[in-house]
Amino acid sequence: MSGKEDESLTPEEWALVNAILYAEEDAKQIRQIVQSYKIKRDANDKSVALFLFSLGEKLFTRENVSSATKLYSACILLDPSFVDAYLRKAETLDWREDFDKEREFLETAVERFPNRSDLLRELANLLDLQHDYSGAAAHYKKMLEINPQDGETYLKLLQFLTDHQMNSKITRLVDEIPIPPLTPRDLFRVFNFFVFAFEATQLYERALEFADKALKYKPKRIALWEKKAKIYTALKQYSKALQCYNQMILIKPQAKKYQDIRDKFVSKHKLSFG
Repeated sequence: MSGKEDESLTPEEWALVNAILYAEEDAKQIRQIVQSYKIKRDANDKSVALFLFSLGEKLFTRENVSSATKLYSACILLDPSFVDAYLRKAETLDWREDFDKEREFLETAVERFPNRSDLLRELANLLDLQHDYSGAAAHYKKMLEINPQDGETYLKLLQFLTDHQMNSKITRLVDEIPIPPLTPRDLFRVFNFFVFAFEATQLYERALEFADKALKYKPKRIALWEKKAKIYTALKQYSKALQCYNQMILIKPQAKKYQDIRDKFVSKHKLSFG
């Protein structure tokens, strides 16, 4: 947090904050306290909630996090549609490392606002922190269902699933969520994720399909040619595997190790170099 001097509360505001904290969750009393403030006499609930939010921001900036949490709660009490107050309250709970309470709060918020990607993202990140990887993945996927054009979340979900070896979820994602608009570099990453996931689940033909798509973007990526060779070997299509090893040598003729790999493969499977 920064800007503590600029965000200091006036004595009058401190008195209001203390009165609101004492009122706890009594909406009528909170409303009356704020309306007693000389510039808020005719304020409606939304206006009162916005004012409370501004006080919460000042407290949060001063790292008075516990009090900020209570003010954001008061915002929500008076205006249950005030999504920014939900996000900030969750952030204060995160700062306090009260993760169980934060999770319960965010789950309630997501139920109330099921199409808010910002709330879904906060909950997904928290579930990741708590090692609930399936739960986190489900919320990242929900974000994509809301906005299928969200390339950043699509890539994040694929990386997340790959990091946690959730290969079956990746293979299902291919048919469940269309690939959003991406740069050629990111499309290569996506196809590469699919190659490894389909190979890991022994869906070799799909792995080869995406390996070919990836190679259109980076035709000299030796690791992919070697991956294809191994997949063809698993399928007992040795001549096609040999073609891949030969391609590796064409890409890097100076690298003797690729020639050795090819030669051992030919010898093992009793093939000819032709």
